[in-house]
Amino acid sequence: MTKIVKFREGRKSSSKHLKALDKYPEKAQKVWAFFIFWSKVESSVVESFKDVKSESNQRVLSSGGIAMSTPYQGACLCGSIKYEVSKLEPRMGHCHCSMCRKFHGAAFATLGEALAENFHWVEGESLLKTYLAPNGTQRKFCENCGSSLIFEAAGDDGRLVEFALGTLDSDIELKPDAHIFCESGANWCELSDDLPKLKAGRDSEAFTK
Repeated sequence: MTKIVKFREGRKSSSKHLKALDKYPEKAQKVWAFFIFWSKVESSVVESFKDVKSESNQRVLSSGGIAMSTPYQGACLCGSIKYEVSKLEPRMGHCHCSMCRKFHGAAFATLGEALAENFHWVEGESLLKTYLAPNGTQRKFCENCGSSLIFEAAGDDGRLVEFALGTLDSDIELKPDAHIFCESGANWCELSDDLPKLKAGRDSEAFTK
């Protein structure tokens, strides 16, 4: 009968239902057992949700990369090629070299990086076409719509994937950190931000007009 009293305190029930439990103590025992079981299940689900929420909120990792519980989504213009990035590396920049400008049809190309194991083609990988430049660099694009997707340096070891940030559909927390190959940049493009501006690659000296 003690358990029946606890059951009454734990859940509001009609007096009719409580009287029924008083008349059938064996059934009351079963009801109380079910109540205890369900309470434990409910508590477990709540705690699991808290753990998932806490993990998703902890986005800045010790490696300096940014991760999300749901991968970043990206695609070409026509949507035939889709990809996911589970973690972004911190380095991303605006490249002003003439080949990137022509490949992207813009004043510069903005490229992000991901470790190969964190970059996955979801759909349409077979539609990728590759342009091999005279200097050994490779640029991959969609055969249907021509969207610029991937850059590979000459002698690339495959550890990192450099991809066009403009093809991401997801918002990201990181921002570009430099302008590179500014010496090859378009003379009509004025750079007014405070990012470092380098003559060539990241190890080169500062560019000044």
